[in-house]
Parts: sequence; C-alpha cells; structure tokens
Amino acid sequence: MTQTSSLLKNLIQYLTIAVSIFIRFSAQAQCSDNYEPDNTFALAKLIGSNNQIVALINPSSDDDFYKVHVPPNAHNLRVILSNVPLNYNMILFDKQHQKITSAKNTGLSNDTIIYDNAPTGTLFVRVFQPNGDFDPNDCYTLTVETSGSPFRISSSNENSTDVIKLNVFPSPANQFLTIQFDEELSNDVELAVFDLTGKEILHTVVSADATSSQLDVSTLNSGMYLLKATSGNQAMMTKFSVSR
Repeated sequence: MTQTSSLLKNLIQYLTIAVSIFIRFSAQAQCSDNYEPDNTFALAKLIGSNNQIVALINPSSDDDFYKVHVPPNAHNLRVILSNVPLNYNMILFDKQHQKITSAKNTGLSNDTIIYDNAPTGTLFVRVFQPNGDFDPNDCYTLTVETSGSPFRISSSNENSTDVIKLNVFPSPANQFLTIQFDEELSNDVELAVFDLTGKEILHTVVSADATSSQLDVSTLNSGMYLLKATSGNQAMMTKFSVSR
C-alpha cells in the first residue's frame, strides 16, 4: 500500500511538471504579432479605447506605431507598456505627428503615459527599442485606457503609494495660474506651457518639497494652452485657458 501511494505521488508530480512545461511552451507559441506592418505613422494600427494588445519588436529595426482614439466623453488617456522582455520605450504623438511626451523607464519596468484633458480625435503611440535590441519570441503588452475622470501620475511607478494629484486653477486665468499638489512630491516636477501648435512658451522646475506653484501667464494672449507636468519617468498634460 505504501509503495502504491509513493508511485501515485511520483506520477502526480510528473504530470504536474509535464502540464506546466506544456502550458509554458504553448503560451510562448501563442505570442505572435498580428499588427505588422506598422513601422510608420501611415501604417499605424488602431487600438480601441480600454483595450489591450500584445506585439513583438522584431527585427532590430522594428518600430511599432499605433493609433488611439480619444472619444468626446472620455478626454483622459492612459497608455501602459508592460511585460517587456527588453528595455522598450514609448512616445506619444499628436495627430500632426508632433511629439507630446515620452516614457523611458529603464530595465523591464512598466512605462506609463498619462494625458489628461486630451483633445478629441486621433493620437499616435510609438513603441521601440532605442539600442536596436529585439526579441523574436516574447511579446510586450500595450494597454490603452480612456476615462471621463482624470488619471493620476506617480513619482516612481504605477504601483507606488506616493501618487501625485495635480489641480490647476483658475481657468480661465488672467495673471497667475496655480498648480497645486495635494501630497508631498518624491521627485522634482518640470512644468511647461505650450500653445496649441506645440510651441513651448513657459518652463519651470518645482522642487520636491513644494506643495504648489504659480506660473505668471500675464504675457500670454487669450486662448487655450497645454500644461505639461513631468515627474520622474511619467508625464501628464492638461488644458487651461487665458482670458483678457
């Protein structure tokens, strides 16, 4: 009876290992890129809102471009690059193919781009490996989320408890625009103001111990502007207006 139990136990262990190996190799075999060719803006493939895809960087010259659509009722965008086999980077572009911001975490850390109050319409995302490295077998994951509520940016990564909440007021502004941080920052924050053509107009750095900052917008003409806040390897953008 004891020998039979031992044989049964060994058989169960063998089957467990065999099933584990089968699942692992099956998962690798299923990792295929269904979005090629997508190595230019013109060939960019559309990813729907609140959707997740997997794709490859292969060969070394491969760049992956995607289109994302910001709907009228969900102007807040978050794009997450995860499960990377190598150090991949990500850039967000506007519909004129002008760079908005980028995420360049080192190693295998997730990259996250947050663009709150994004304009309705099409934006572009580029995923690439800056040194020409590639992996022909292991896919990365790209997640696109849109929401009616603003996303939050973290000073280190999306799982950190040290999360920045950023409030901008008044809008419209006349002389000063106040940027308020609800919590103490772990990293300095770069603040930049752009007009709607993408030209940078103002730029300043806020120290990590600040709770708020004021930008002098008295020289700006009436109209809409973009405020970009960058902390560590993450970024967010929001709109504000100036009225004279």
